[in-house]
Amino acid sequence: MEVVTWRQGWALVCRLAGELDLYSADQVRRAVDGAMARHGVSDLVLDLSEVSFLDSSGVGVILGRYRRTRESGGRMALVAPPERLRPVLELAGILQLVPAAASVGEATGLLSVGARS
Repeated sequence: MEVVTWRQGWALVCRLAGELDLYSADQVRRAVDGAMARHGVSDLVLDLSEVSFLDSSGVGVILGRYRRTRESGGRMALVAPPERLRPVLELAGILQLVPAAASVGEATGLLSVGARS
């Protein structure tokens, strides 16, 4: 699993590539949480466009990041979850909790509505 992070406005953007599963879940969790702390942000954008596989451990990572962002007063958005992942995301209730956008720009725009000044 490759994790690339950068700050964009008030949000941390994390582009994930590869399989988000039992074997990569802890790596992704540490990378995202560490980057959020380093950048001092509470909003999170997860770019799933290059995720090829998602299992229950990956679902746990996404839901855990959602919970952490909410607890810190932040918001979260997903970018371009592939069609093959949508059934898993829907079954887990993630798409009911977290908005999905077509691009990083659209996702950060969703989060900037009512942004802090």
